[in-house]
Amino acid sequence: MRDFFWLAQVKKDFLVAFSYKLNFFSQFFYIIVLLLPIFFLSETFAMTESPHLREYGNNYFMFAVLGLSFSTFVVSCIGSASKAIREAQAFGYVEIILNSKISAGYFVLTSMIYPLIIGTVRIFFFLIVAYFLQPFDLSFNSFMSFLGLSLLLVVPFIGIGLLAASYVILYKQGDPVVLLVNLVITVFSGTIYPVSVLPEFLTFISKVIPFTEGLDLIRKLIINNSTNHIDISDILFLLIFALVTFFIGHTVVRHAIHYSKLKGTLGRY
Repeated sequence: MRDFFWLAQVKKDFLVAFSYKLNFFSQFFYIIVLLLPIFFLSETFAMTESPHLREYGNNYFMFAVLGLSFSTFVVSCIGSASKAIREAQAFGYVEIILNSKISAGYFVLTSMIYPLIIGTVRIFFFLIVAYFLQPFDLSFNSFMSFLGLSLLLVVPFIGIGLLAASYVILYKQGDPVVLLVNLVITVFSGTIYPVSVLPEFLTFISKVIPFTEGLDLIRKLIINNSTNHIDISDILFLLIFALVTFFIGHTVVRHAIHYSKLKGTLGRY
């Protein structure tokens, strides 16, 4: 059962999403609508130079495109974990799954696969639309590095997704974890503006958030079409953070399920 559960989960998530065809296709149309005003805004300041954008080739358009695409990517992956638990509670099959051979961590992780796939597709659509608006070069080595860094960028947030799922298991309603993560990466990780514009006492927060470092690596990779700035220490930082958050998240979700079983509230919604 476990061997094919992930595939069934992906199929279910796709069929549910595709059944709402207007919403399914509008997510791609929304990207075009979003990028057009950003492009025209960037053209307004195209002839000016900012010291905050110098290391990004003074290219605010691609700076903003990559920030918005990856922030929505990460937040959707985290939110999918709590959404899967909430739906399982609402439709009454959460106890069946979690009392079977499917572990809680595995169930939550498989719920992230479809958002990971569709999020990756959206990122490429972001880049395709951006290319037509403002062509850019990308070598094969840079492209392969881009794929690896994209995966590394989302991996550290898997554990945070488990924490979000734990909250829903315990409290049924609300999802402050996803809201907090969205707020933090939007304000402190330079999603739409460089972190260098932040006051000095706030830059410390941005430096300890793995999304900041990962997004910065991807931006320099795509905009400068070079892998020279990628350092092994940056990769290790993302991997270590991923392992720590996954351990904490997996431990918390197991305790949340155990506590809910004891209280008899696991299947309530």
